[in-house]
Amino acid sequence: MDNTTALHTAARRYCQQRFSDWFQIYEELQDREKTQVADMFKSGWRYSDEACRTFPRYRLDAAIQMEVERLTPDCEANLEQLRTRLVRACDVAEMRFQQELTNSLEREAIHEEAEDFRASIRVGPL
Repeated sequence: MDNTTALHTAARRYCQQRFSDWFQIYEELQDREKTQVADMFKSGWRYSDEACRTFPRYRLDAAIQMEVERLTPDCEANLEQLRTRLVRACDVAEMRFQQELTNSLEREAIHEEAEDFRASIRVGPL
């Protein structure tokens, strides 16, 4: 496997793993908070602060993965160009969620998760 394919694959796996990790954390939080889906539709219901810091992360990871999968690594001229395009893919996904969500805790969580992805792409795995 060439370096660009390896990086593209690593980026996709990163998103899949982070999605899985954050989704599990969110499920455990819902269990601890005894969250019922029916309650979410009641007037005045709102997410806990911890939930606001959690659920946007797995949603962003899924959105980043979708953007990453739109890229074709074998068309990239070199590894650094792919890194740049992967970071841009993250930027697109983050911008979409920053416009959708207005809660400051949710926006902060989105930004932190996006920064984690960008850092992983800039430093590794190759």
